[in-house]
Amino acid sequence: MDNNALIIEPIALGYQVTLNRPAQRNALNLAMVEQLLALAEKIQQDAACRVLVLRGNGGHFCAGGDLADMLTAAQAFENGDKEAFFSVNRRYGELLLALTRLPCMVISLVEGAAMGGGLGLAAVSDLVIAHEQAKLAMPEVTLGLPPAQITPFVADKIGLVKARQLALFSKKLSSRDAQALGLVDEIFSGASEAEHRLQQALHTVQFASPAALRSTKQLCFSLSRFAGEDCEQLLDHAAQAFSYAITRGDGPEGSRAFMEKRKPQWAEVDA
Repeated sequence: MDNNALIIEPIALGYQVTLNRPAQRNALNLAMVEQLLALAEKIQQDAACRVLVLRGNGGHFCAGGDLADMLTAAQAFENGDKEAFFSVNRRYGELLLALTRLPCMVISLVEGAAMGGGLGLAAVSDLVIAHEQAKLAMPEVTLGLPPAQITPFVADKIGLVKARQLALFSKKLSSRDAQALGLVDEIFSGASEAEHRLQQALHTVQFASPAALRSTKQLCFSLSRFAGEDCEQLLDHAAQAFSYAITRGDGPEGSRAFMEKRKPQWAEVDA
């Protein structure tokens, strides 16, 4: 395990987390998910925490889930663990839900790629500050997979119709396109402007009462689609759909095509 894959730093008003796997475009692995879940639990108990900043190292935010975890799950599945893919996928949904429930502000600073799970992190943020050249997408269906845990949170952020189009067409959004949809709030053009905008946001948070922030976040959560008792059932169903697709659906062919840098069989048909 890479102990430096996630850099967690205390800052004046809370914490800053830097995804630190630049060679993998900061793809999230399960170890990082577990660390983030532990931090979310810590923040729940910290009445003084007012903000969590998420960012990536090396010019990218997050390229989604780690392929190595899928290979490990595939081996476990072959060895008889029929819940392997369900568990991996569902755990990421638990992270998104935990971030949605945080009593503090969540700010994401997005550069480069925010794909799949990376877009999910942006969707559960209260403020997204993106580079003008950033790209955001949900490419899962092109790999033969549903964007299972991500779609409900994107739909909660921008509405079902727009989320459905984003999931089904896998369109790669520019930061301007994403801003028009409501996935991005502010756009910057360089490193100094990024830090300036982040510091402006933190300055605003500085004047917000910690207790009032917690109360307001709880109120907002109570209005979301995740406040109901069927929330866990929804994410379970999504994980089951993912598990089916990757074991018995088009997922295997999509994964092979991706690794072999070719079109999947279903894309060979003339449109």
